[in-house]
Amino acid sequence: MKKIEVVAAVIRRGDKIFAVQRGYGKFKDWWEFPGGKIEAGETAENALKREIMEELDTEILVGEMIRTVEWDYPDFHVTLHCFWCTPVSGKLLLKEHEASKWLGFGALRSVQWLPADMDVINDIEKELDCGLVLETERLFLRRWKDSDAQILFKYASSPEVGPPAGWKPHESVEESLEIIRTVFAARETYALVLKETGEPVGSIGLMFNDSVHSAEMSDSDAEIGYWIGVPYWGHGLVPEAVMCLLKRGFESLGLESVWCGWYEGNTKSQRVAEKCGFRFHHRVEGGISPLGDVRTECFARITRSEWLAR
Repeated sequence: MKKIEVVAAVIRRGDKIFAVQRGYGKFKDWWEFPGGKIEAGETAENALKREIMEELDTEILVGEMIRTVEWDYPDFHVTLHCFWCTPVSGKLLLKEHEASKWLGFGALRSVQWLPADMDVINDIEKELDCGLVLETERLFLRRWKDSDAQILFKYASSPEVGPPAGWKPHESVEESLEIIRTVFAARETYALVLKETGEPVGSIGLMFNDSVHSAEMSDSDAEIGYWIGVPYWGHGLVPEAVMCLLKRGFESLGLESVWCGWYEGNTKSQRVAEKCGFRFHHRVEGGISPLGDVRTECFARITRSEWLAR
C-alpha cells in the first residue's frame, strides 16, 4: 500500500480552530486542517510553513506537536503530523479550498472531517476545554501549562519582578512548576503569551472573594493582579491584557467592581491601573507583605458602570 507523510496546521485564534473544506477529489466537500505532503529533505515544520503559504498565503508560527495520526485509507496509508499554529502575517486567503470556518469548542464536530483529521479532534477538545483563551492585538491569554515552567523561571527569577509586588523571585524551575500547579491553577489566571514568539512573558489573573486576595470585596467583586518580564516593560502589553480581562470580568462574568492593589512605590503597577481607568480608593498602612516587611498598600477600583461609560 502506498504510504504518504503529511503535516497539518491546527490554527488557533482564541478558543476557535480554523478548518477548510476540500473542493476536489474523492473527499470533495469534506473538512480538514490545512497542510500537505513533506517533500524530500524538509523538516515537518518547514513543510508546514511552505504548505500554509501556498494554500492560504499566510506566514505561520509552528508551535507544539499535538500528535501523529496513522490512518489507512482504501488506497494509501497516511502518517499525519498535527501541530498547533498561529498566523504571523497574511489573511488566510483560500487558494486551494472552497470554504473555511472558525469552529469553537462546541462546533468542532458540526462538520464532516476527513477520517485522519477527525482522529485528532479529541486532543483538540481536551486542550480547548482546559480553559478559555482570550486574545488581544499582541497577546493570547491562556492557562498555564507544566511545559511553561522553564520560561516562567526565566522571567520570575528576576529580583526586579517579584519583590516590588510582595513575592520572592523563583529559585528553580521546580519551584516555577509548583507555582504553575498551585497558584497559577486558580480560575481566571492566565499566561501572557506573546503572539510574535508564542512565549509566555508574564501573568495576569482575577482573584475572587473565595481565594487569595488583598482588597476587601464582596462576592460580586474581584481583584486583578499582573506582572510581566523585565524585557517587556514599557511596551504597553500589561494594559492591553488588563483591558481584555476587565472586558471578560464585566461583560462575561457579571462582576460589579474590579479592584487593583499595589505597594506604595511600585509606580509601574500604579501607572497600569491609572491607564486602564481605575480610580484611587484608599490606602492601608502598616500591613505585612508576604515577604515579611511592613508596607503601605494602595487600592484602586473600577466599577461596571464606569467600564460601560468609558
